[in-house]
Amino acid sequence: MTRLNLHLYPSPCRFESRMMRITGSLAKADYFDRIDLVGIWEPGLAETEEIDDRRRIVRINLSTPSRRLGGAGRLLRLLEWNLAIRRRYRDERVRCVNPHTVWALPAANWLAARHKAVNFYDTHELETETHASRGLRQAVSRFIERRYISDVDAIGVVSCGIEDWYHEHYGHQEIHTLKNYPLSGAQPGQSRQLKDAFGLSDNDVLFIYQGHLSRGGVITTLLEAFSRVPADRHLVFMGFGPFAEDLQAIAERTPTIHFQPAVPFQDVPIYTGSADVAIVLFSDTCLSYRHVLPNKLLESLNAGVPVVFSDLPDMRNEVLPYGAGWAVGPSVDDLVDLVTSLDHAEIKQRKKGAMRWSRDKSWDDIESLIHGIYDRLLAPEDSRS
Repeated sequence: MTRLNLHLYPSPCRFESRMMRITGSLAKADYFDRIDLVGIWEPGLAETEEIDDRRRIVRINLSTPSRRLGGAGRLLRLLEWNLAIRRRYRDERVRCVNPHTVWALPAANWLAARHKAVNFYDTHELETETHASRGLRQAVSRFIERRYISDVDAIGVVSCGIEDWYHEHYGHQEIHTLKNYPLSGAQPGQSRQLKDAFGLSDNDVLFIYQGHLSRGGVITTLLEAFSRVPADRHLVFMGFGPFAEDLQAIAERTPTIHFQPAVPFQDVPIYTGSADVAIVLFSDTCLSYRHVLPNKLLESLNAGVPVVFSDLPDMRNEVLPYGAGWAVGPSVDDLVDLVTSLDHAEIKQRKKGAMRWSRDKSWDDIESLIHGIYDRLLAPEDSRS
């Protein structure tokens, strides 16, 4: 019978880089014959999509509408998803199940109990303590996690601060920090991709902010700050989101603001590496943000680009030991002062630190940890240490 591994996450599974990295590492080993990434179908996508000879995406087609749902409606949709997963996999030989969100824990725990499978809870953030987790949503997510977490065999988290939080709140002994380090590969090297695109000289300093582009918050802070800095300080927004068209319009009328639409994943290092400095900001408004260690920070360092980052503990502990960036306070004035003060000599020095980081850190290290964890978790019961 097929040895099956399930990775559960309630999204269309188009941009889930952590799941892709983890399942890619598992596919290299002979733990499983098939690995299913189980998400939610949306129009225009296949219900089943082959990734390679071991992995595939399975998208569950739900009857609950996806749009214009209130909090209770979204919870009903997640309940339907959990029940559909149980029905689909109740009679398959599940060897290991990986809930990648608190909302997948009910189905994961049911399947693990039914099949006597390993249950590895791999969280992408401190989900019960996010900025969006309020009211009914937070109450239900906290209840689910408290109810089911004692039955999981191991927990994976993305930062040391989140690991400490789980130890403190649940006392679980099997918690592993698996940072989202980029895949190993040659550094893209210095290029002029973005500077050439926007007609900038080597004397100009180009900052890059990339990711999901939405109105308010960090983007408002950046726009205000860069309206007050010297004319040789430029900022490019790269990505997609509901505010992308507005940013493009702002860029067309503001000489120091630029817009670059999202590029294919494989091209991101080239574009990132053509900036002088990356900016990664989070407001300290919840515990999940306090302990964030985001992909865009790690990917910028991997491209050899120093980072201006919010002065939060897990980012500080990742960047400052290498001298690979600058911590900045939360106010617009803090950002204006820092951006204005940077000169080419200091940026060059911090770039050396980012290059050292990129030589020391890669997904290869995390993959070795993952293989060690699974070697033990999947061993016969009497052989586990």
